[in-house]
Amino acid sequence: MNKIEFVNMVNAIANIINVKPNEIQIRKMKRKWGSCSSKGRLTFNLTLLDKNNDFIRR
Repeated sequence: MNKIEFVNMVNAIANIINVKPNEIQIRKMKRKWGSCSSKGRLTFNLTLLDKNNDFIRR
């Protein structure tokens, strides 16, 4: 999966649960799959792009 597809998936899920992230980042993370900040930033581990869609959606 490429970054654009991943961001589109995140936005689609955010829309379903009625939230609006201010920013979506994808970067290398050592210990986490992702995190969120109080300012509305979602940060995801770069290695998620190598996982299949079923893994990501869980």
